[in-house]
Amino acid sequence: MKKVLKAILITLSFVLTVGIISSAAMMLFDNPSDHISFISGGAQLIYLIAAVVILKLRKVKISEKCGLVGAPFISFLLPVGAGFCFSVFSSTLQEILTIPKFLMGETANTVGNSVAAFIAAIYVIAPITEEFVFRGMIMTGLRRALSAVPSVLVSAVLFGAIHLMTGSIITAVHAMLGGLIFGLAYEKTGSLFSAIAAHLAGNLGGLIPDMLNGTDFTVQLVIAIAAGIVSALLCVILMRKNSALCDRIRVLQE
Repeated sequence: MKKVLKAILITLSFVLTVGIISSAAMMLFDNPSDHISFISGGAQLIYLIAAVVILKLRKVKISEKCGLVGAPFISFLLPVGAGFCFSVFSSTLQEILTIPKFLMGETANTVGNSVAAFIAAIYVIAPITEEFVFRGMIMTGLRRALSAVPSVLVSAVLFGAIHLMTGSIITAVHAMLGGLIFGLAYEKTGSLFSAIAAHLAGNLGGLIPDMLNGTDFTVQLVIAIAAGIVSALLCVILMRKNSALCDRIRVLQE
């Protein structure tokens, strides 16, 4: 229970820190929505730096405690494929199906006026920061006291919960399900880099619906279903592997 409470506190620290920094930064711009990627990415980067500094001051061996260890390249293939295909499945269905507005929330300009800031925020800063927090810090802590299933579930639920800040329940559910894949990747490879890679692949998969615009509804639906099936199969294969994270934590505790 203490580990779960600590996980919730870390999540709250992330939400509050990023929220306060973002709110303060928005006051500096006349049209903050034009700089949303720069603001959100910068806020997450500041949190990441602060977290690393605090861990260093506490003399924590970050590479060992947070899973910043190498893993064979081939071990990344299943998590990356599962993350990408899941995102194609979920994002495409969100585009082609009629979903109640109260579930989708208000649409917002997430790009702003800088494509470079958008790319940095979504494809670099977010995967690294969010995986460091929710898998490297939270899930690792949970895994020292709990088995794999609750550790992956709790980290995924908390990861999905922070996406409620977007105002979209669908986005939060999408993030939670993606978090299950990222947690599974971390559990089976023992390397946070695999979770980061799967997260990045998931974000890239979100681009596919835009590429499918103009194609027949049936074609898009078939692609979405096929991607969902592939993602599920890859996850099943991944689950059959031994837990590298468990082995690594056991060694650290000895």
